[in-house]
Amino acid sequence: MPKILDKKDENEADERRLFYVALTRARESITITTADRDDTERERAPSRFVAEIDSKLLFKPDVSGVDAEYEKLAPKLFSEIKPTTNILGEEIDQKFIAELFDEEGLSATALNNYLDCPWKYFYRNLLRLPEAREAHLFFGSAMHKAIERYVLRRKEEDITDAYLLTAFEEALFRQPLPKRETEEFLKRGTEALTGWLAENKERIADDALPEFNIKKLELAQGILISGKLDRVDGGTTGKVHVVDYKTGTPKSRNHILGQTKDSNGDYYRQLIFYKLLLSLHNGTMQMASGEINFLEPNDSGKYKREEFVIADEEVAELKKTILRVADEIRSFAFADKGCGKDDCDYCRMHKTL
Repeated sequence: MPKILDKKDENEADERRLFYVALTRARESITITTADRDDTERERAPSRFVAEIDSKLLFKPDVSGVDAEYEKLAPKLFSEIKPTTNILGEEIDQKFIAELFDEEGLSATALNNYLDCPWKYFYRNLLRLPEAREAHLFFGSAMHKAIERYVLRRKEEDITDAYLLTAFEEALFRQPLPKRETEEFLKRGTEALTGWLAENKERIADDALPEFNIKKLELAQGILISGKLDRVDGGTTGKVHVVDYKTGTPKSRNHILGQTKDSNGDYYRQLIFYKLLLSLHNGTMQMASGEINFLEPNDSGKYKREEFVIADEEVAELKKTILRVADEIRSFAFADKGCGKDDCDYCRMHKTL
């Protein structure tokens, strides 16, 4: 039975992930600031994570004159700002958001986030605010990376099943996880991948393309769509089979289709999105079928995968949805809306800000 982290360990792990995410957003450099005292005037020490950074990578500037400069500028910085008219303000916001959207476009994940909550999409996908990734996402990334390396290597040479497990271990140890969580995930992933490979090895096509990346294709009206497909089988035949991996508890076919109370159909919508994306891709591939493939077994030790043939009518309906969503984003039509869920952190964040 996996060990359970105590509250202190969980808080530290969350803080470490958030610090890591913030650092990795920087393209060239990043400025880390600390406060000598908190809002109750208690002395504060710098985060322990700062001390763990290699001193060779740090430059500490002289900030002795900052307080004096702040005292001079404070009256201007915190003076009352006269608001612009509502119309002008709305035009500025709308233009900014439309430009961001037109540059970035939509992925299947971004679309699902918008349909779940517009503000979830706004903060996660449009503004890309840093947030701590949950531990299971790092685990999922390592599982995906291991299979990608396995599929690529088996094309070049004969490899044993052990290569997949080695690739997983290496990928997992690159994730910013505490030692205890790493050990737990290593055991869980090793057991899962061993059984998964036994079930799926013969189903991986010789011409399989792992992590097939399609970037910014125009759908209509300047709307760009992108996606990274976990695996495309039959890439040399024209008629392809798309495989989408999922970690965690396997779901039923009805859940995938969005036909249960606790499902919104995100998994199935992803497959439809991939068929639409491939239809725009240089004309050499047509998606004949798609598959949701679970990398971990259910409680009975069985590995599940569900295959689907996506109808053209479903693709046409999704295209209409994307056009509607794009129009709402460009016009900032969701400015005064939310998802309506009482427990939505993103709606709560918007109201707070």
